[in-house]
Formats: sequence, C-alpha cells, structure tokens
Amino acid sequence: MTKPKTSSTECVHAGAKPVELSGPIITPIVHCAPFAFDSTAQVIEFQEGRSDRRQPEYGRMGNPTVVCVENRLAALEGAERAVLFSSGMAVITSLLLTVLKSGDHVVMTRDAYRRTREFTASFMKKFGVEVTLVEPSLCAIEGAITPATRMIFSESPTNPYLNVLDVDGLGRMGQQRGLLTAVDSTFATPFNIRPIVYGIDVVLHSATNYLGGHNDLIAGYIAGRQELLQPLAEMRSNLGGICDPNTAFLLERGVK
Repeated sequence: MTKPKTSSTECVHAGAKPVELSGPIITPIVHCAPFAFDSTAQVIEFQEGRSDRRQPEYGRMGNPTVVCVENRLAALEGAERAVLFSSGMAVITSLLLTVLKSGDHVVMTRDAYRRTREFTASFMKKFGVEVTLVEPSLCAIEGAITPATRMIFSESPTNPYLNVLDVDGLGRMGQQRGLLTAVDSTFATPFNIRPIVYGIDVVLHSATNYLGGHNDLIAGYIAGRQELLQPLAEMRSNLGGICDPNTAFLLERGVK
C-alpha cells in the first residue's frame, strides 16, 4: 500500500514531471512566447480539442513552468487542477465573469475583501448580476438564497476580521441546492484546510500572501474540478491574466 504523501512532500515534489529538459531536479524557468508542435496533424488535434488543452501553444495560454506550479498547487489542495493567475483579483474577476450571466444572483459574505465586494456589487451589476451581502454564517447564507442564485462566495477566514465559516456545512448546502460554492482560503492556506475535501467546488487564493512568503511577487490561483477550471483557463487567456514564468518560479520556491 502506497503511503499518502504529506504536505511537505507535495510542496517539494508535486507537479515536477511536465517539464523534462535534460533532467533538471528543479522546475526550469521557460522564457518563451510561442511553442512548436511536432506536426500539422498535432496542431489540428489541439485546435479541435482532441489533445491536452494544457499543452503549451502560446505564452498567454500557458507555459511549462506555470503548468508545473499549477500541478503542485492542485496536489496541495487535493484538487484535479489548479489555474495560476497574475493576481488574486484576476482570479476572482475571471471566476465571476465566467460562471455568471445576466439574471443570476450571488450570495456573498459581508466582510469579504473590499475589492471583491466592490467588483461584484458594482461592476457585475452592469451585466445584470445581483449580489446579496450577508453575515458569514450558514443561517444567513441560506436565508439569502433565491431561485436566481447561482453561486455562494465566502472567505474563510475572512479578510480582515478573521471570521471562520463552517466550510463543511457550506459544501453540503451547495450540493443539496445545486449551487456553485467558492471559498477564498487565502488566510488559511491549504496547509490548514482543503475546502475541496469538504465539498466546496472551487477554492481560490491570493498567492501574494502566505504561499509566496517573501513579499516579492503578486499571483493568485483557483483549484477544483477539471470541467469547472477549463473555462476559467480560457477566460484567463482572453483577459490576459496569465502568471509569468518568473513569478511562477518564485511562488514555487515560496511554497517549498
């Protein structure tokens, strides 16, 4: 029986296989904008979605260094996939723009990060999306759900008041009601809690803070199931919020 890997092992070794350039023992920093395909047939397969969409094509869509770090973050979260962005706010805005449409409703905890609340309540309103801000409790969240509700968004712990939500209960609520649940777990990090394990659909982080660890980078990521994250990766490409390989390398080193 294979012994489960600890978080410390995942920090150092997870996600290293996708980059194989003369056998380096650390993740190389790949500085490249366009990437080559072996044949025209391979290009056609890629464009038609019959091959791995994470294969490097163009730097705005992805990068081998970034993919390595994404794999490591996914392993830490216990998720199928992670998508790395240029900042935490790039993650949040891309998530909202991807999953919500005109007429949808969002329930969000009142003491979430100010910029998150402002974007949801002001900018998304231009697209016909409504938001209800509630206290960070399951009772308040459930009471705000309407037939138009599409997503529940909360931080845990919240920023800056450090309220801790019942993540397990939120996961069950979302599953029972068929709602997308998103938890910003920046202040906890995956070393203290893995919301995915408790049934949360997507977990997001500002990696600028604890995971970066040295106040020298700005980045963010989201983790969850592949079918939820592929549209997020495509939105990242469209909006241009890709994390550059240097920052990805620094983030990986901070995680180590």
